[in-house]
Amino acid sequence: MGELALRCRMPGFAPADLAALAPGATRIYRAGLLLPVDSPPIADGALAVTEGRVADLGPAAELLSRHADAPVVADLPGAVLLPGLVNAHCHLGLSLAQGVLPPDRDFLSWIEKLLPLRHSWTTTEQRLSLHLGLRETLRGGCTLLGDILTDTRHDIT
Repeated sequence: MGELALRCRMPGFAPADLAALAPGATRIYRAGLLLPVDSPPIADGALAVTEGRVADLGPAAELLSRHADAPVVADLPGAVLLPGLVNAHCHLGLSLAQGVLPPDRDFLSWIEKLLPLRHSWTTTEQRLSLHLGLRETLRGGCTLLGDILTDTRHDIT
């Protein structure tokens, strides 16, 4: 289990005492439902995290007894704790086009309108599009993505 990395993506979740823990300290994250990758869901489950990696997981009562000295830094009885989602194909660079150019029944016609719109954006607007798309992706629970970047006319990194 030590090879799994934990990335916390909960809006508004940033307990002040988390920073006060010693480096390398184990922290417990508890939720009403834990969805492991390779085993059935666990009601009232918990994760033990050490140095940003999942060190242990299981039913909360068992995990808390195995890690009695570790603080519970998140107790979320109404939440589901699951691995980050993967979006294998996205276009962050087109995020600014949302709501501006409605979908068309004719895909090729829509692309013919979309490309000039995108090419009209300044470098700052392209950078903003990437940032907005990335923020939306992270807020949706994605922690890994494959962005399809098709225009290399501008250095927008």
